[in-house]
Amino acid sequence: MNKSINISEFIIVILIYGILISILNRFAFYTDVGHRIFIGDPMVIIQNGQIDVNKMEKLKISARDLAVAMRQHKIHSLREIEMAQIEPNGELTIVKRGEKKYSVVVIDNGDIDESALQKINRSEKWLRTQLRKKRIRDIENIFVAQWHNGKLKIVKKDAGKK
Repeated sequence: MNKSINISEFIIVILIYGILISILNRFAFYTDVGHRIFIGDPMVIIQNGQIDVNKMEKLKISARDLAVAMRQHKIHSLREIEMAQIEPNGELTIVKRGEKKYSVVVIDNGDIDESALQKINRSEKWLRTQLRKKRIRDIENIFVAQWHNGKLKIVKKDAGKK
């Protein structure tokens, strides 16, 4: 067995590796499935003050872990929490009751996020109606749509292009 490798073989291996990484990056960024596999989605563990015990167990988060995270956010009671979710990077996001700073991305790169719509108690039909009111017919041309303080902010993919 020859353990030496010549320069052309080395360059071919590097090219294959680079192409593979590029394909995986595009798959992760441009497809919903790729995003969920490689990046993940936030998981709501508390909604309307109710803990989702099944998700907590699935994520292997104990009541003690949750209590520590709450104290880090200067929250001392579950009654203070409107919504809490675990982000793809493992961070905990908590929205206190009555807090209006909470925003949700409902369209990401042309894909409607059903779970995000559920968080704000809205449906895909409602979203499509809102888009029609703004004279937007093709969801594929939306880079991001964000629900914040009762308003829908939309950024099209062609925004900023001249």
